[in-house]
Amino acid sequence: GVTPRGFPTMVYSLGEDGDRKLSISIDDLNPYALAEVCDLSDAQSDLLYLAFRKLGGGGYGLDELVGAVKAAAREWGFQKNTLTAVLRKIQALNEFVFFGKSISVGDLVKPGHLSVLDLSGGVDEEIRRTVVGVVLERMFNARRRGEIPPVVVVVEESHRFAPQGVRSYCGSVLRRIAREGRKFGVTLCLTSQRVAGLDKDVLTQCGTKIILRIEGAYDIEYLKPILDYASADEAERIPLLPTGTAMVTGMATRTPILVDVRPRKTKHGGGHQAFWR
Repeated sequence: GVTPRGFPTMVYSLGEDGDRKLSISIDDLNPYALAEVCDLSDAQSDLLYLAFRKLGGGGYGLDELVGAVKAAAREWGFQKNTLTAVLRKIQALNEFVFFGKSISVGDLVKPGHLSVLDLSGGVDEEIRRTVVGVVLERMFNARRRGEIPPVVVVVEESHRFAPQGVRSYCGSVLRRIAREGRKFGVTLCLTSQRVAGLDKDVLTQCGTKIILRIEGAYDIEYLKPILDYASADEAERIPLLPTGTAMVTGMATRTPILVDVRPRKTKHGGGHQAFWR
Protein backbone atom coordinates (compact mmCIF):
# COMPACT_ATOMS: atom_id res chain seq x y z
CA GLY A 1 0.00 0.00 0.00
CA VAL A 2 0.86 3.67 0.14
CA THR A 3 2.66 4.85 3.26
CA PRO A 4 1.11 8.05 4.65
CA ARG A 5 3.50 10.99 4.90
CA GLY A 6 3.22 14.66 5.66
CA PHE A 7 4.08 17.65 3.49
CA PRO A 8 5.59 21.02 4.32
CA THR A 9 2.47 23.20 4.53
CA MET A 10 1.93 26.92 4.04
CA VAL A 11 -1.44 28.47 4.93
CA TYR A 12 -2.53 31.63 3.10
CA SER A 13 -5.48 33.51 4.58
CA LEU A 14 -7.49 36.64 3.79
CA GLY A 15 -6.93 37.85 7.34
CA GLU A 16 -3.95 37.64 9.65
CA ASP A 17 -4.47 34.07 10.89
CA GLY A 18 -2.40 32.21 8.29
CA ASP A 19 1.33 31.85 7.69
CA ARG A 20 1.03 34.40 4.89
CA LYS A 21 -1.61 36.83 3.72
CA LEU A 22 -3.59 35.88 0.62
CA SER A 23 -3.79 38.92 -1.63
CA ILE A 24 -4.35 39.79 -5.27
CA SER A 25 -3.72 43.00 -7.18
CA ILE A 26 -6.30 45.01 -9.09
CA ASP A 27 -4.80 44.02 -12.45
CA ASP A 28 -5.26 40.32 -11.62
CA LEU A 29 -8.97 40.87 -12.26
CA ASN A 30 -10.28 40.57 -15.79
CA PRO A 31 -13.49 42.49 -16.60
CA TYR A 32 -15.70 39.46 -15.87
CA ALA A 33 -14.20 38.98 -12.40
CA LEU A 34 -14.29 42.70 -11.63
CA ALA A 35 -17.91 43.05 -12.77
CA GLU A 36 -18.88 40.17 -10.48
CA VAL A 37 -17.04 41.34 -7.38
CA CYS A 38 -18.44 44.87 -7.86
CA ASP A 39 -21.97 43.56 -8.57
CA LEU A 40 -22.35 45.63 -11.74
CA SER A 41 -25.55 45.84 -13.80
CA ASP A 42 -25.48 45.04 -17.54
CA ALA A 43 -25.00 48.69 -18.55
CA GLN A 44 -22.31 49.16 -15.91
CA SER A 45 -20.55 46.00 -17.09
CA ASP A 46 -20.59 47.26 -20.69
CA LEU A 47 -18.85 50.45 -19.58
CA LEU A 48 -16.26 48.45 -17.66
CA TYR A 49 -15.49 46.19 -20.66
CA LEU A 50 -14.94 49.24 -22.87
CA ALA A 51 -12.64 50.71 -20.22
CA PHE A 52 -10.58 47.51 -20.21
CA ARG A 53 -10.14 47.81 -23.97
CA LYS A 54 -8.55 51.21 -23.37
CA LEU A 55 -6.20 49.82 -20.74
CA GLY A 56 -4.89 47.30 -23.25
CA GLY A 57 -3.27 44.90 -20.77
CA GLY A 58 -1.96 44.41 -17.25
CA GLY A 59 0.23 46.60 -15.11
CA TYR A 60 -2.44 49.14 -14.20
CA GLY A 61 -3.68 50.34 -10.83
CA LEU A 62 -6.94 51.72 -9.51
CA ASP A 63 -6.20 55.25 -10.71
CA GLU A 64 -5.56 54.06 -14.28
CA LEU A 65 -8.77 52.03 -14.22
CA VAL A 66 -10.78 55.03 -13.01
CA GLY A 67 -9.29 57.15 -15.80
CA ALA A 68 -10.14 54.52 -18.42
CA VAL A 69 -13.74 54.29 -17.16
CA LYS A 70 -14.18 58.07 -17.41
CA ALA A 71 -12.67 58.13 -20.91
CA ALA A 72 -14.88 55.26 -22.12
CA ALA A 73 -17.99 56.94 -20.67
CA ARG A 74 -17.22 60.16 -22.56
CA GLU A 75 -16.42 58.38 -25.81
CA TRP A 76 -19.50 56.15 -25.81
CA GLY A 77 -21.96 58.58 -24.23
CA PHE A 78 -22.91 56.62 -21.12
CA GLN A 79 -25.39 58.21 -18.74
CA LYS A 80 -23.93 60.06 -15.78
CA ASN A 81 -25.63 57.81 -13.22
CA THR A 82 -24.04 54.74 -14.86
CA LEU A 83 -20.59 56.33 -14.71
CA THR A 84 -21.09 57.43 -11.11
CA ALA A 85 -22.18 53.95 -10.03
CA VAL A 86 -19.21 52.23 -11.70
CA LEU A 87 -16.71 54.69 -10.21
CA ARG A 88 -18.22 54.33 -6.75
CA LYS A 89 -18.11 50.54 -6.89
CA ILE A 90 -14.57 50.17 -8.21
CA GLN A 91 -13.20 52.80 -5.81
CA ALA A 92 -14.79 50.84 -2.96
CA LEU A 93 -12.31 48.06 -3.79
CA ASN A 94 -9.81 49.96 -1.64
CA GLU A 95 -11.77 48.73 1.38
CA PHE A 96 -11.22 45.05 0.57
CA VAL A 97 -8.50 43.51 2.73
CA PHE A 98 -7.38 41.06 0.04
CA PHE A 99 -6.10 43.71 -2.36
CA GLY A 100 -2.36 44.24 -2.25
CA LYS A 101 0.71 42.73 -3.81
CA SER A 102 -0.29 39.84 -6.05
CA ILE A 103 0.37 36.40 -4.62
CA SER A 104 3.17 34.51 -6.40
CA VAL A 105 1.97 31.39 -8.20
CA GLY A 106 5.55 30.09 -8.03
CA ASP A 107 5.38 30.29 -4.22
CA LEU A 108 2.01 28.52 -4.18
CA VAL A 109 3.09 25.58 -6.34
CA LYS A 110 6.32 23.87 -5.29
CA PRO A 111 7.17 20.15 -5.67
CA GLY A 112 6.39 18.23 -2.49
CA HIS A 113 4.71 21.20 -0.79
CA LEU A 114 1.11 21.83 0.24
CA SER A 115 -0.45 25.29 -0.01
CA VAL A 116 -3.77 25.93 1.74
CA LEU A 117 -5.97 28.91 0.89
CA ASP A 118 -7.96 29.67 4.04
CA LEU A 119 -11.09 31.60 3.05
CA SER A 120 -12.86 31.31 6.40
CA GLY A 121 -12.72 35.05 7.15
CA GLY A 122 -15.91 37.10 7.26
CA VAL A 123 -16.15 37.98 3.56
CA ASP A 124 -19.03 37.64 1.12
CA GLU A 125 -19.46 34.48 -0.93
CA GLU A 126 -18.98 36.41 -4.18
CA ILE A 127 -15.62 37.73 -2.98
CA ARG A 128 -14.46 34.24 -1.98
CA ARG A 129 -15.43 32.95 -5.41
CA THR A 130 -13.64 35.79 -7.17
CA VAL A 131 -10.40 35.33 -5.21
CA VAL A 132 -10.39 31.58 -5.87
CA GLY A 133 -11.19 32.13 -9.55
CA VAL A 134 -8.29 34.59 -9.93
CA VAL A 135 -5.78 32.30 -8.21
CA LEU A 136 -6.88 29.20 -10.15
CA GLU A 137 -6.86 30.98 -13.50
CA ARG A 138 -3.36 32.35 -12.89
CA MET A 139 -2.20 28.89 -11.78
CA PHE A 140 -3.72 27.19 -14.83
CA ASN A 141 -2.19 29.69 -17.25
CA ALA A 142 1.21 29.41 -15.55
CA ARG A 143 1.08 25.63 -15.88
CA ARG A 144 0.14 25.90 -19.58
CA ARG A 145 3.27 28.02 -20.10
CA GLY A 146 5.40 25.50 -18.21
CA GLU A 147 6.26 27.99 -15.45
CA ILE A 148 5.19 25.73 -12.56
CA PRO A 149 5.30 21.93 -12.03
CA PRO A 150 2.24 19.67 -12.38
CA VAL A 151 -0.23 20.38 -9.62
CA VAL A 152 -3.21 18.80 -7.85
CA VAL A 153 -5.92 21.33 -6.98
CA VAL A 154 -8.40 20.30 -4.27
CA VAL A 155 -11.49 22.50 -3.90
CA GLU A 156 -13.43 21.84 -0.71
CA GLU A 157 -17.10 22.83 -0.50
CA SER A 158 -16.91 23.05 -4.30
CA HIS A 159 -20.64 23.80 -4.64
CA ARG A 160 -19.83 27.24 -3.22
CA PHE A 161 -17.36 28.01 -5.99
CA ALA A 162 -19.19 26.45 -8.95
CA PRO A 163 -22.86 26.57 -7.91
CA GLN A 164 -25.45 24.95 -10.14
CA GLY A 165 -27.61 27.47 -11.98
CA VAL A 166 -25.40 30.46 -11.14
CA ARG A 167 -23.22 32.12 -13.74
CA SER A 168 -19.97 33.04 -12.05
CA TYR A 169 -16.41 33.83 -13.02
CA CYS A 170 -15.00 31.17 -10.68
CA GLY A 171 -17.43 28.58 -12.05
CA SER A 172 -16.22 29.26 -15.60
CA VAL A 173 -12.59 28.85 -14.49
CA LEU A 174 -13.38 25.53 -12.79
CA ARG A 175 -15.25 24.32 -15.88
CA ARG A 176 -12.22 25.09 -18.02
CA ILE A 177 -9.81 23.32 -15.67
CA ALA A 178 -12.13 20.31 -15.42
CA ARG A 179 -12.32 20.17 -19.22
CA GLU A 180 -8.71 20.95 -20.18
CA GLY A 181 -6.59 20.57 -17.05
CA ARG A 182 -5.47 16.99 -17.59
CA LYS A 183 -3.79 17.98 -20.88
CA PHE A 184 -1.54 20.41 -19.04
CA GLY A 185 -0.83 18.54 -15.81
CA VAL A 186 -3.49 20.17 -13.64
CA THR A 187 -5.48 17.57 -11.69
CA LEU A 188 -8.75 18.79 -10.20
CA CYS A 189 -10.34 17.21 -7.13
CA LEU A 190 -13.73 18.52 -5.98
CA THR A 191 -15.33 17.71 -2.65
CA SER A 192 -18.88 18.52 -1.59
CA GLN A 193 -21.53 17.42 0.86
CA ARG A 194 -24.20 19.07 -1.29
CA VAL A 195 -23.71 17.40 -4.66
CA ALA A 196 -26.95 18.75 -6.11
CA GLY A 197 -25.63 22.27 -5.56
CA LEU A 198 -22.54 21.67 -7.73
CA ASP A 199 -22.49 22.76 -11.37
CA LYS A 200 -23.34 19.69 -13.46
CA ASP A 201 -20.94 20.64 -16.28
CA VAL A 202 -18.05 20.61 -13.80
CA LEU A 203 -19.22 17.40 -12.17
CA THR A 204 -19.57 15.46 -15.42
CA GLN A 205 -15.98 16.31 -16.38
CA CYS A 206 -14.65 14.55 -13.28
CA GLY A 207 -13.37 11.20 -14.52
CA THR A 208 -13.54 9.36 -11.19
CA LYS A 209 -16.15 9.72 -8.45
CA ILE A 210 -15.46 8.69 -4.84
CA ILE A 211 -18.79 8.64 -3.02
CA LEU A 212 -19.29 8.28 0.71
CA ARG A 213 -22.74 7.78 2.21
CA ILE A 214 -25.31 10.24 0.87
CA GLU A 215 -28.78 10.16 2.36
CA GLY A 216 -30.51 12.99 0.52
CA ALA A 217 -32.81 11.60 -2.18
CA TYR A 218 -32.36 14.71 -4.35
CA ASP A 219 -28.56 14.40 -4.23
CA ILE A 220 -28.73 10.74 -5.22
CA GLU A 221 -31.05 11.45 -8.16
CA TYR A 222 -28.67 14.23 -9.23
CA LEU A 223 -25.75 11.77 -9.20
CA LYS A 224 -27.39 8.85 -11.01
CA PRO A 225 -26.91 10.08 -14.62
CA ILE A 226 -23.16 10.56 -14.13
CA LEU A 227 -22.31 7.42 -12.14
CA ASP A 228 -20.15 5.73 -14.76
CA TYR A 229 -20.66 1.96 -14.90
CA ALA A 230 -22.84 1.95 -11.78
CA SER A 231 -26.21 0.25 -12.08
CA ALA A 232 -29.43 1.61 -10.62
CA ASP A 233 -29.21 -1.00 -7.84
CA GLU A 234 -25.68 0.09 -6.96
CA ALA A 235 -26.76 3.73 -6.85
CA GLU A 236 -29.57 2.78 -4.46
CA ARG A 237 -26.98 1.35 -2.05
CA ILE A 238 -25.26 4.71 -1.56
CA PRO A 239 -27.46 5.73 1.45
CA LEU A 240 -26.63 2.36 3.05
CA LEU A 241 -22.83 2.64 2.90
CA PRO A 242 -21.17 2.24 6.32
CA THR A 243 -19.23 5.17 7.74
CA GLY A 244 -15.76 5.20 6.17
CA THR A 245 -16.73 3.10 3.15
CA ALA A 246 -16.79 4.73 -0.28
CA MET A 247 -17.96 3.68 -3.73
CA VAL A 248 -15.38 4.39 -6.44
CA THR A 249 -16.60 4.54 -10.02
CA GLY A 250 -15.37 6.02 -13.29
CA MET A 251 -12.10 6.02 -15.20
CA ALA A 252 -10.08 4.58 -12.29
CA THR A 253 -12.09 1.34 -12.18
CA ARG A 254 -13.70 -0.94 -14.75
CA THR A 255 -16.61 -1.59 -12.40
CA PRO A 256 -17.73 0.21 -9.23
CA ILE A 257 -15.80 -0.94 -6.17
CA LEU A 258 -16.12 -0.34 -2.44
CA VAL A 259 -13.08 0.87 -0.51
CA ASP A 260 -12.45 1.50 3.17
CA VAL A 261 -11.08 4.96 3.97
CA ARG A 262 -8.81 5.04 7.01
CA PRO A 263 -9.38 7.67 9.71
CA ARG A 264 -7.46 10.90 9.13
CA LYS A 265 -4.12 11.45 10.80
CA THR A 266 -4.05 15.19 10.24
CA LYS A 267 -5.33 18.14 12.24
CA HIS A 268 -9.03 18.72 11.62
CA GLY A 269 -10.64 22.15 11.82
CA GLY A 270 -14.23 21.12 11.19
CA GLY A 271 -16.74 18.89 12.92
CA HIS A 272 -19.29 19.52 15.64
CA GLN A 273 -18.54 21.13 18.96
CA ALA A 274 -18.83 18.91 22.02
CA PHE A 275 -21.61 20.39 24.14
CA TRP A 276 -21.68 17.53 26.65
CA ARG A 277 -18.71 16.08 28.45
